[in-house]
Amino acid sequence: MFRAARNWNGVSNLLQGMRRHVYRAGLKRRLGSKFEANLLNSHGSPIEDYSLVFRELFCVAAGDLADDMKQPLDKMGVLYDEITLTGQGTIKGKKNGAAADLDIEGLSSGKGQLLFLVRTVNRREAERLQGAGFRFVTLSNMIPLMATTLQVSPRSLTRRFEMLREYAADA
Repeated sequence: MFRAARNWNGVSNLLQGMRRHVYRAGLKRRLGSKFEANLLNSHGSPIEDYSLVFRELFCVAAGDLADDMKQPLDKMGVLYDEITLTGQGTIKGKKNGAAADLDIEGLSSGKGQLLFLVRTVNRREAERLQGAGFRFVTLSNMIPLMATTLQVSPRSLTRRFEMLREYAADA
């Protein structure tokens, strides 16, 4: 997934095939064009091609996000190299998109897990996003609500967003 997020041009040509494969793997579409994300079969065992389908779901979700934002996939940014666990902190991965030994498919601690795609935008891109209905806010206006929703401390979330900003600037 880290490599894919640094090579969206190659991924974008494969998205339709990924969508078909995910559908054939038994993950049906729901409202909002999202996939039902149960990767276990009726016996509670992982589905066939679990690892591949998991990675394809990431790419399909990024493609859906790009569509929602009315942007080409290659403008979605890079995958931040740490997983954010809601309620319990983070688990660190490798820096600069290097292959990670981290198996996020098998993580079970925390109440949830977040992956962030990051990038910086120039003024023109920001104005275009605002024109499309997106809003930009200061961290101080966003952190309290997000911290409550994600069940993380406001201080750790503030630091996380500072790290995301630095990571995006270096990407």
